[in-house]
Amino acid sequence: MHRFDLNIALDKYEGVPGETLTGVVSVSVDAAVTARALTICLVNQTDGRGAQWSCTEQQQTLFSGEWTPGDKHEHPFEFTVPNGPVTYVGELLKVLWLVRVSADIPWAIDPTCDHPFTVRPGGQAALSAGPEVNQRSTSPRASGSATVLVIGSLCFFGFASVPLMALLSASDDIGFGLRVGAIVICCLFGLLLLRAAVAGSIAKRKLGDVALEVPSGTFCPGETIPVRVRLKGAVCKLKSATVTLRGAENVVGPSSSSRHGGSTYVHELHRSESTLRGPMQVNGDALFEAEVHLPPDAAATFAAPCNEVRWTVEAHFRVAPRSGWSCAADVRVRPQ
Repeated sequence: MHRFDLNIALDKYEGVPGETLTGVVSVSVDAAVTARALTICLVNQTDGRGAQWSCTEQQQTLFSGEWTPGDKHEHPFEFTVPNGPVTYVGELLKVLWLVRVSADIPWAIDPTCDHPFTVRPGGQAALSAGPEVNQRSTSPRASGSATVLVIGSLCFFGFASVPLMALLSASDDIGFGLRVGAIVICCLFGLLLLRAAVAGSIAKRKLGDVALEVPSGTFCPGETIPVRVRLKGAVCKLKSATVTLRGAENVVGPSSSSRHGGSTYVHELHRSESTLRGPMQVNGDALFEAEVHLPPDAAATFAAPCNEVRWTVEAHFRVAPRSGWSCAADVRVRPQ
């Protein structure tokens, strides 16, 4: 078997978007080898607990022809460091960049070589969109919903009937106390879901139309984000009004079955809660305001299939001890 060595040497191992990344691919053979093409590209990929994702860009053909033994074959290359995403190493998720070179050899396994490099924050990656207001107008999403109401009804009226039928028709081998206990458990579970749904419906009716407003564009780590919530046609006495800033890594692991998704894993990066300033007794329209503060080391927003770093602002209104409304808006954090 003939020897075929393929290596990548980079002039530097990191850069900011817009900079030039240069290097040399060296090829060493001990017998004449003909290549259809020697190609090189940049690869952005994820690693960690989630299903792996990758994409390639800036592919180039460096050489096509014959390599002879005893000669030094070097092929220089040049790339522009991409605008992002920046390299990220977290608890569940890693966002990596590689330089990948591959030789297309007829009737042989194509040799491939990878070399990692780091995309640092800065340059074009730090540019921000304009501070337009991104308004999310929505009907209240209550703690209890119509779906919960249906499920609760099924549990209470449907599931409870199953042990009831068993109670009437089962053999004497099943104890009477066990049958009654099964009925009671199903009824209590259904009642809890019904109670949540009813409480949520009350909150929805009292709060009226709700609009959550968060400035659009992107934000830097350490920046303050103003939040507004407008109530229209509300008639209620609020127990509490808060807003929560949350950052998390969310990944979906690979699945052994093509029909079902893998397990979902969440690692919380940050959670902080602030009080929404506004009237606690509302009769008509009302405005609530607050500020949330991104931590100085906030990870940049990232989104790929089965892998994401996500920041959200969620407003919560509590109308009664067990009823309320909440709504979330995404916040895009740029690298810095």
